[in-house]
Amino acid sequence: MRQQCINDAHTMKPSQVDDLVREIAIPYSALRATFTRKYAEITDDLDHDDVVACIDRLITIFQLPKGFCQRVGFSAKQLVDGAAAGMLIRSSYLTGKPLEGTLVFRDSKTTLLRETPRYRLIHMIAHELAHVRLQLDAHPWEQSEFATDVLALLATGNAEGFMRHMYVPAGQYGYIRKELVPLVLKAMHRYADILYV
Repeated sequence: MRQQCINDAHTMKPSQVDDLVREIAIPYSALRATFTRKYAEITDDLDHDDVVACIDRLITIFQLPKGFCQRVGFSAKQLVDGAAAGMLIRSSYLTGKPLEGTLVFRDSKTTLLRETPRYRLIHMIAHELAHVRLQLDAHPWEQSEFATDVLALLATGNAEGFMRHMYVPAGQYGYIRKELVPLVLKAMHRYADILYV
């Protein structure tokens, strides 16, 4: 079983952002191109209220093993710290690598589809799958919630969607502090020639 990830949203320093983005952007640049190609299919899945098909499509984008997500749960009670989603992972006893997972959401399926902004829902799913991708690769940032959110933003995001749907008057969704978003986006722009090839 994997260790609990570290919520480093409030301890991440501006001086760490560029190095972190470089360490995420270069090895995972193909995720952005694949997501862009499949975006219409992802939104079509959600237009047809098919969250499971959307998750399966994102699993292929994150290059996880086929059938990794065995079940999807809604109205989950086991989420901690007010999390909107979580991935319950069964890992190899010998290697510690994830074998399969169950993606759970705090809200009901109806609430997710009707009340959660589309960008936020896609980002939530991508964030949970990013945890798995980083663990499978034994990435140095695999325990970091901040790095996981950077990978989800790299794969699915744009500055406008991220700022509009991840920050609300009551607080924020995700783990990238609002004041660090410009630094993250600037660093991503620096590696744009890799990300958008």
